[in-house]
Amino acid sequence: MAVGFFVLVSVLLLVSFTILPRESPRSLLLPDTEKEQLSVAVGQRPIPLKSRPLRRRPQPTPVPQTLAPSVSVDSFVQRVDHSVKGVVARAELWDGRPTVFVTFGSAKYTSSLANWIAFAEDQGVSNWAVICLDDKLQSWMEARGMSCHAHVLDWKKGVWEPEITGRSCRGDRETKEKDLKTCQRGCEYDPDATCQSVTYVASSRSCVKCETAESQPEAGATFAEKRTTQTLWFARWQLLLRLLQQDVDVLLSDADAILIRSPKEILKEVGRNGADISGQRGTFPNWVAQVWGGAALCMGFSFWRSTQATKLFAVHMNGVIMKTGDDQIAVNVALEQLNIKWEGGHAWFANASTMTYGKDRNGLKVALFPHDTVPRKCDILEKSAFKRGTGSVNVAHCFQAAKTGEAKQAEAQSRGLWLLKEGWSDVIPQRDLGAYLATIRNNTI
Repeated sequence: MAVGFFVLVSVLLLVSFTILPRESPRSLLLPDTEKEQLSVAVGQRPIPLKSRPLRRRPQPTPVPQTLAPSVSVDSFVQRVDHSVKGVVARAELWDGRPTVFVTFGSAKYTSSLANWIAFAEDQGVSNWAVICLDDKLQSWMEARGMSCHAHVLDWKKGVWEPEITGRSCRGDRETKEKDLKTCQRGCEYDPDATCQSVTYVASSRSCVKCETAESQPEAGATFAEKRTTQTLWFARWQLLLRLLQQDVDVLLSDADAILIRSPKEILKEVGRNGADISGQRGTFPNWVAQVWGGAALCMGFSFWRSTQATKLFAVHMNGVIMKTGDDQIAVNVALEQLNIKWEGGHAWFANASTMTYGKDRNGLKVALFPHDTVPRKCDILEKSAFKRGTGSVNVAHCFQAAKTGEAKQAEAQSRGLWLLKEGWSDVIPQRDLGAYLATIRNNTI
């Protein structure tokens, strides 16, 4: 009798654990007030998902003990959320839509950031917002009358690290281009890949994708610097996600993407052609670029319109970035997963002189800017193309293998794109931004 009762209780417990609903961990890292389903996490109204809903992710793996203790996910999110209100306040109407021009900066790249701001102001672009990654840059900007929105990285408090998952894919035979899509679907990004070229080999279920060093931290970077770079990409994405929730269009820019002309016209063109997301042509990740015909979308100068299609895509992309920790890998992988089809069947890289449009299976429309207008491989263009007022280039975001402030300055100077005079950093700060920029500018350019 006792044995039978014990068996009955065991069966009931097993059934209850099987059928009773259990709360899953949060995956979108949204504030606690967001208790909606995944399909409405990025919008004010339900979005009909055509793709399978993403599984919610577990809590991230703690940062190794060589670094400061990891902060909680909630603490990381709170620091990102703290930036949103100030960034939204910087938005201005461009083509009738609230738009903000966002970059991230650290004290290590103060020179490049000062040059970026000088060019933006010179083109009448004042709706820029800088997210400071350290206290030193924040103090530098505030002393010169500039707002620097709450930084999201702080090594004294620790840093949240996205969980890198997936396997390193291996195989032993080369594939043809027709096999690449089949090959890549079974593979995840290998975060340890550091080689300079891409190779594809395949077996029945796996492949090798060896990424270039384009988005890797510079050679010799410490473990902490590599993790800072990775968290920067994740923080940039989390801020973008929240700005889209606020129905603000976002122009994301690296601090070395120099405005030779105002971007308003080119953004107006893609908007009137119905593009939800637009971006510069890059080549990373290489395996996606090869599948598409040579180009991938570069996050370092990209425009995100806060449409329903963009918000739907953001839900899918969020699941990818949780695995990769890199927003540029995530946006391209997500587009490929959603079967984007490019007009003409391909997206060229450096030989593209016109806009290229594509659509994914959910109707998201993506535009790639012409390479001669927003170049990445700048060495193939004549120096005259970068001449202010007469050249063909609107935005110069030139690839530079060495990721240092000195290398980026040398690159800009070689093309006549450095507005700061010699010894500019020794100029006494002024809280009037216009007056300060006038004192540090090289008036011979």
